[in-house]
Amino acid sequence: RRGEPLSPSAPQSGASGPPCTAAGMTSFITKTLKGFGAGCGAPAAPEAESINTGDDSELKGQVFQTLSKDVMNKLVDAKFLGKDWKKKAHLHLDFSSHYFELTTFKPDDFSWGWQKDKPESNGNNVRLDKLISLNLDSNKLTDKEFGSKGESFPDDATIICSEQVPLFRQLRILKMRKNRLKKVGLIMLPRLKELYLSGNEIEEFPELKFLPALEVLDLESNKIELDIKPKKYSLPQMQDSASQLRQLNLGSNKLDIDPMQFNALLDDLRSTKPSLETLQLKDNPFCVFFSEYQLLAAAKLGKLQVLDDIQLKKDTDGRKVLVEQAKIIFGEGVVPRESGETGSSNSALDEELNGRLEKLSQDYEKRKRPEAGMLKQTTTTMYLDSPSARQQATLSPSHAKVAKKGPARTQEGASDIRIKTLVEKLDEVFEDPSNALPSVKEVLAAANAIAESGDTASMFRNIAEKQEKVEMVAIFVQQIVTIAERHEEARTLLIRALARFCCVPDYKMCELCLLALASMAKAGDETLQAVMGVVEEVVLPPMLDMQLQDKRCTSIIIGLSKFNSDALSEKLSGVMTQLSEFYLSNRAHADAVGGGGGQATELQTAVSQLIECAVKHQPCAYALLDGKDILDNLVKDVASKDNFTDSDKFTSYVTWTKILHTVATSVGAKDKECIGGWVKHKLHIELARRIVEVSNKETEDLKIAICKKITAALNIIFLMLEKCSAECMQVLDEKIPTGDGKRSVVDCMLKMSSEETCDPMVLAASLRGFTFLLGTRKTRDKYAQKIIDGLQMLESNRVLPYIDRKKFKDLYTLSERHSAASDSELQERAGFQSVPDLPGATDPIAHDTIVAIVDFLHKFSELKAEESKPKLSGEESGEDTLRMCANVAKKLDEEGRDTKLFKLLQVPSDLVNKAVLRCLGKMNADDLDKDEIGTLLDLLRPESVARSEKLLGEAIQKLQGIVLENDKMRSEYGAQVLKKVFEILTSNAKRKTYGNVDQEEEKRGLSSKAVHFISAAAQHVILRKHLRTESTVGDFHRILKNEELTHNHETRDICLELTWTGRHVPYLFRCLASEEPLHAYKKQAFRVFARIADVLVGALVTG
Repeated sequence: RRGEPLSPSAPQSGASGPPCTAAGMTSFITKTLKGFGAGCGAPAAPEAESINTGDDSELKGQVFQTLSKDVMNKLVDAKFLGKDWKKKAHLHLDFSSHYFELTTFKPDDFSWGWQKDKPESNGNNVRLDKLISLNLDSNKLTDKEFGSKGESFPDDATIICSEQVPLFRQLRILKMRKNRLKKVGLIMLPRLKELYLSGNEIEEFPELKFLPALEVLDLESNKIELDIKPKKYSLPQMQDSASQLRQLNLGSNKLDIDPMQFNALLDDLRSTKPSLETLQLKDNPFCVFFSEYQLLAAAKLGKLQVLDDIQLKKDTDGRKVLVEQAKIIFGEGVVPRESGETGSSNSALDEELNGRLEKLSQDYEKRKRPEAGMLKQTTTTMYLDSPSARQQATLSPSHAKVAKKGPARTQEGASDIRIKTLVEKLDEVFEDPSNALPSVKEVLAAANAIAESGDTASMFRNIAEKQEKVEMVAIFVQQIVTIAERHEEARTLLIRALARFCCVPDYKMCELCLLALASMAKAGDETLQAVMGVVEEVVLPPMLDMQLQDKRCTSIIIGLSKFNSDALSEKLSGVMTQLSEFYLSNRAHADAVGGGGGQATELQTAVSQLIECAVKHQPCAYALLDGKDILDNLVKDVASKDNFTDSDKFTSYVTWTKILHTVATSVGAKDKECIGGWVKHKLHIELARRIVEVSNKETEDLKIAICKKITAALNIIFLMLEKCSAECMQVLDEKIPTGDGKRSVVDCMLKMSSEETCDPMVLAASLRGFTFLLGTRKTRDKYAQKIIDGLQMLESNRVLPYIDRKKFKDLYTLSERHSAASDSELQERAGFQSVPDLPGATDPIAHDTIVAIVDFLHKFSELKAEESKPKLSGEESGEDTLRMCANVAKKLDEEGRDTKLFKLLQVPSDLVNKAVLRCLGKMNADDLDKDEIGTLLDLLRPESVARSEKLLGEAIQKLQGIVLENDKMRSEYGAQVLKKVFEILTSNAKRKTYGNVDQEEEKRGLSSKAVHFISAAAQHVILRKHLRTESTVGDFHRILKNEELTHNHETRDICLELTWTGRHVPYLFRCLASEEPLHAYKKQAFRVFARIADVLVGALVTG
C-alpha cells in the first residue's frame, strides 16, 4: 500500500533488472516481491500519519497529563485526531505537541487499545499492534512514573517490555527527548532501532542488553558519568549489548575520564560495537583537559566516519593525517593490530602505548587542578569536514613534548617569536611553495608560545618605532591571508594561528587578526565553520574573565564587531552576560565623562553590534528580555534627543533600534510584554517627535545619518503599532510643533514620500507604514483618503514612477549613497560606474525599497478584490473606502503597472522577484511578448533550489496559468517549461534536509508545485510526448531515489508516480531493477508497486 514505511532503515534488497516486456512482467513481479519479506505486507486498514492532525479548535487551552481511555476518547470526539481515527492501523504516534505535558506514561494506559487474548483483533478497540514509532518528546516524564513494573523485576526498575504490551512488538523508533528521566532501566524491545533520550537528567549509561537491533542511541545533554573501574578498565554496560549500534551521541554530559579510561572505553566500543560509524563526545569535561582525545579515537576506531564535527572516511588523507599524528603522540601501538598478529615487538608497542597513556593521565589530573585554569588549556577541536580542504590537524603544545618527527624545528620556531622572524619565515613560502606546511607550523608554534606565556612584548623586540610595528603587523596578517588562499592544506593551521595571535592587543594585532578571520569566513561553508570553531574555542573564552577596560578585551570586541555573519550569533550566547555588562559599564562611563567620544564611542558601537548579532539567536533574545536593566537603558538611548541628533552616534543609534526590533520579534508570546515596557517609556511618542522635528527639510538635503535614524524610528513605531495598536494608535494623530506649524508623524511621512526624489530608506519605511495602515479596516477608514491624496495616487502618482527607468535611476543613485562606507568610496564608485541596467542592479538598499513599493501597490489590488466580494450585514460602513482603493488599483492598471513590474523580474534579488510575482495578477498570455516570457523562464534556475524555494514555486504557478491555458503558449513554450520543471524537481529531491523541519516543509512545498504542474500539463495531449522522453525517465528514477534517500520518512509523499510520466510500466520497472533500485523496505518502492497494479488493471488514478 501507499503510505508510511515499515522501517526507516531496513536491509537493502538485491532486486535485479527486469525484462521490460509483457511476457516477463508476471515472473518479475513474483521474484521481486519475495525480496520484500513476508512481514512487509500491507496492513488491512489505512495507516495514520500522525496523532496530532485535524481540527484543534475545541482543545485550545487544554493540556493533558495522562493518556487514559477518557482522554483519548475526548481527543477523538473533538476530531483532533482526524477522521475515522479508531479504524486506522497506526504506525506512528506523536505525543510531543503543546497539548501534552505527560507526567505518566505506562503501557497499561493502552489496555483499551488491544485485547489481551486477541491482540490482533480490531473489534471496538483502536489498532495499535503495528506501531513503528512513538514520540514522547517535550513532556514531563520521570523514571518513577514511566514504564511498567514486572513482578520479576526490582522495584526501582523502569520497564518497557514488548512481551507485556503487544502494541510495542513492532516498535522501531522511540523518542523521549526533553523529559525528566534520571534513570533508564530495562528496555526490552527486540526490534527497536532508534532510541532518543537527549535533554533529560540521566546519570548512568543505560542497559542495552535487551536491544539487539539498536542502531542509533542519542544521550546528548544529560548528566552521565561513566563508571569505568580503574583496575578492570572496562564498562559493563557495553558488554554483549546492542552489537549493531551505528550512531552513539554522548556529547554534553559529565564524562570525566582520564586517558587510560578513555582508551578502555574505545577498546570496548571497538570490540562490542563493530558497526559504529558516528561518535559524538564533544562538550564533556574530559575534552578540555585531554585535548588529544580525537586523535586517539580516530586511530582506535578504524570504521568511524563521523567524530564530533569531523567527517572521516576510510583511506582518505584526512584520516591518515589524524592517525599519523596519533602515532606521534601515543606511539605505533595506538593502531589496533589485525587478529592473529603476535610477537614481542607488539608487546613492546603495547607497553609504549600504556606508558604514554599513564603519563598523559598524570598530566590530566594536574590540568584539572583549579590553579591550572580551564581556559588556559590548549585544545584541539578540529574542523575536517572535507579532507581535501583540511588535510592537516593542529597539534597542541603538549603534542610537541612527545613528537618524534621534527621537534627541533618546532622548538626552534617557538623560541624565536619576533615578528620580523615570522615575516621572514612566511616569505619563504612565497619563494618555495613546497615549504608551506613546515613554515606555517612554526608560525603556529610561535602563536601558541605567546598565548601561553603572555609575553606579547617579545614579538616586537628590536623594533623601536611604533609606526614600524603597526606596519609589520599589517604585513604579517596579510601574508597569512594570502597563504591561506593559496594553500588549502595549511588553511586550518593558519586560521588557528590568527585566533591565537588575538592575545596580542598592541599595534592592532588582535583587531587585524579578527578582521582577517572575518574575511576568510566568507570564502565558503567549510572555512566559515573552521573560523567559527576557533572563535568559540580560542577567542571568546578569555572574555569571561576580563573587564571592559582590559585592552585585549576592547580589541576583541572591536574586532568581532567586523564579522558580518549570522553564524556568530549562536557562538556569542556564552558571553551574552558579559556583553550586557560591557554595554551598561560603557554607558555609565560615557555619562560620567559627558558623552565619551573617540574610542569610547567606537567601543560603544562595537558592543552594540555584537549584542545585535547575538539576539538573532533566540536564547540570547530571551536573556536580554530578562535583563531589564539593559533593555530599559536601550529604550532610553533610542528615545534620547541628543542621541538622535548626534551625527557621531548614528551607527550606534541604528544598531540599538535593530536590537529592540530583533528582540521583540524573537520572543514569541512575550512580544507584548516586551513592547509594553517601551510604551511605559513613551518610546513611540518620543520617536514621533524626533521625526517631526527634522522633517522640515527635503530628505535629499538631510544627512544620510539622519535619514537612517528616521527609517529606524519609523520601523520601531510601526512595530509597536502592530503589537500594541490600542496603546500606541494615538501617536499617529498627535500634532507636534515644528518651525512652520504643527504636524503629525503621518503628515511628515506623506511629505517626505511625495517629494520629487525621496531618500530610498525613508521611502521604504514610510510605504511599509502606509501598507500597514491600509491593512486593517479601522485604520484604513481613517487614513486611506489621506494616503491616496498625499501621494496623488489618482492623479500624477508619486510612487509608481520609481519602478520606471528615469526615477529608478535617481532611486538607485541615492541607494548607493547609503551603501557607500564613506564619501570617498562614493566618489570612487561614481568615477567608474554609472547606474546599471536592471540585471546589474545589485544594491541591497535599492532592493529593499523596490519590495516596499511593490507591496504597497499590491495592497490596492488586494483591496480591489475585497471590494468585489459580497458584503455581509454590518460591513457596509467601509464600502466607500474600499471603492476608493479599487479605483486606485484600476488607475494603476491603466498606467501599465504590470508591464513595469515585469521588467523588475530582471533584478537579481529573490526578495524583489517574489514581491513582483505576488503583485502580478492573473496575466493574459496574449499580452505578453517573448522578452517577458523569457524573463519568467529565467527565474526557473535549478541551481537556486536551496535558497529560492518560494520564488521558484511562485514562478512555476505563474507559468502554469500562462503557458498551460493558452494554445499558442503551450506549443511554443510547453516543452521548455516542462524540462526546467523536471530539472528543478530533480535538484530539489537531492537536498539533504532531514531533521530540519522548516527546510523539509519548504522542500516539499516546491516539489508539490512542480508535480502539480506536471499533472496539469498531462491534461493537454500535445504536451504528453514531453513527459516521456529519455531525459524524463532518468529524472523520474532519480527523483524517487533521492526522495527515498533524503526525505524524512514521516514527511508527506511527493507522488510523482501518479502523473502521466508514472503511468508507463517500463519506467516503473526501471525504478525497481536498475543499477540503483529503490530500497525494498522503503515506501517509495511500495508506491511504485501499487502504481504498477493500478496501470495493469486500468485504474485511472492520477496525482
